[in-house]
Amino acid sequence: MGYRLHFTRDEEQLHSPELAYVQRTMRSSGDVKQSNLIRQPDGTVAFLVDFAGPMMKEMEEATPVSSQVSIGDNGEIVENNVRYNPVTRGWRLTLRLRVKDPKQPTELRAALVNGETLLSETWSYQLPANE
Repeated sequence: MGYRLHFTRDEEQLHSPELAYVQRTMRSSGDVKQSNLIRQPDGTVAFLVDFAGPMMKEMEEATPVSSQVSIGDNGEIVENNVRYNPVTRGWRLTLRLRVKDPKQPTELRAALVNGETLLSETWSYQLPANE
């Protein structure tokens, strides 16, 4: 058996230049901002997903980017929005979901689009069961 390992510090070199890639996924407890500006946990799960790539850096900040999100039967999307991220010069997807049965896993998938044009790879995540 033979194989080669390749290492790079240039993440963009590993991905297609035509599609954005997921740069990072961050997960936390979901919350809502109250009238006194204090955040109160609401029992949801929150995800921040940063999409980046060469083609995103060339897009105007005002480009209408939206998300296509799907969730398995064990969850419900509570919040779904996409914003330009000036730090990465890409877009950040914010998702909050409510799990119906915490003893079952929950499947999530998301991608960014501009109208009918696919802009990113598909982010896929399985939220494990809490047992």
